[in-house]
Amino acid sequence: MPIGISDDHTELAATVRKWAESQGSIAAVRAAETDPSALDPWGTLPAEMGLSGIALPESVGGGGGTLLDQAVAVEAAGYALVPGPFLTTVVAGLMYDDEDLRTGIAEGRVTVGLGTSPLGVLDATRATHLSVPTATGHVLVAADQVEVRPGESVDLTRSVGEVVLDGVDLSGLPTNTTVGAPVELVVLAAAEASGIARWCLDTAVDYAKVREQFGKKIGAFQAVKHLCAEMLEISESVTAAAWDAAEAAEHGGEQARFSAGVAATVCFDGAVEVAKACIQVLGGIGFTFEHDSHLYLRRAIALRAFMGSTGAFAVDLGECARTGVRRSGDIDFGGQDDEFRDAARTEAQRIGALPEADQRAALADSGFLTPHWPVPFGLGAGAVQQLVIDQELENAGVERPDLVIGAWAAPTILEGGTDEQRERFVRPT
Repeated sequence: MPIGISDDHTELAATVRKWAESQGSIAAVRAAETDPSALDPWGTLPAEMGLSGIALPESVGGGGGTLLDQAVAVEAAGYALVPGPFLTTVVAGLMYDDEDLRTGIAEGRVTVGLGTSPLGVLDATRATHLSVPTATGHVLVAADQVEVRPGESVDLTRSVGEVVLDGVDLSGLPTNTTVGAPVELVVLAAAEASGIARWCLDTAVDYAKVREQFGKKIGAFQAVKHLCAEMLEISESVTAAAWDAAEAAEHGGEQARFSAGVAATVCFDGAVEVAKACIQVLGGIGFTFEHDSHLYLRRAIALRAFMGSTGAFAVDLGECARTGVRRSGDIDFGGQDDEFRDAARTEAQRIGALPEADQRAALADSGFLTPHWPVPFGLGAGAVQQLVIDQELENAGVERPDLVIGAWAAPTILEGGTDEQRERFVRPT
């Protein structure tokens, strides 16, 4: 499941992926290995599509959207391996409350390289402006006012460099007082990690369904099947953490810090693990330069390195928790829950009124036990309906039983078993 669960977000993500494919994003990345100028057009292409200013105010030419709207686009760009300073430029536009900067970003005249530590600045060699860390936060400087020393990166999609500020007057320049990685960067980098992980998961699963070995599809073998299941688990965790961080960031405060900390500890390591597992499922073809999987692994590794130590984020998250911060809040479904909210509440209350010994059977018969399973064993519920059912069961005081290994085995039986096996094993479980 991607970050965007609304119809508008689903359409936005699909549009971004189709656009990137039509522009030849991966072909440009491959060409950049021998010709770095192949990525030059990608400095302005996202802005021409209106992607760089989705969350910027309409007064500067932006879309007036939310950080979650922007995260959906960044995730889709990560899925499509969009190269160039898209992520860094978008983050800078949100970090700095500067009208000229934001107008330039929305119009495609300004691109920004970004650094959060002395280790280097991402996209330093292609950007018109550079956001660099200082002892008290960050400052934005014009690229032609500083010395940029190109560096080498494992990632073919983005450049990296060292920025030298020698005798540069920083007075009057746009500043941000956040020391370390700003929340906006963590949120959108997590969204990109989600897109990377999702592509790797889809690629591995699609391959496991068609590749044959020993007369069977390799996805039928337990070792491959379990590896794909673990990839799904990690990928879903990455997406969920990125989504929640984007939601919390809209409200700011300790909730935003807490959710960003969760995303940072989960997403960047998670994307690398899923990318590595993808290559393992692909086998020999995954180790070839011709397959795109290594490009995604490189991007994931470089993103994790750029964001810094996961341990440092974990320490900050632990400090938040130690001081009593907990994630709370309601989900705004934008009216998409209206069509089944009342029915879900009525059914949940009915189940909650039953004796505890009868609730499990009622959950199974109603489809509320596993609403994401297909009818008649579940409801074939989408993301919003599942969340509504979760909420109403909690409000009714109904606790779902843990199916343990059955939660893994039953979906396989539903998909590949016979009708007799489904009746014998799924409903009794």
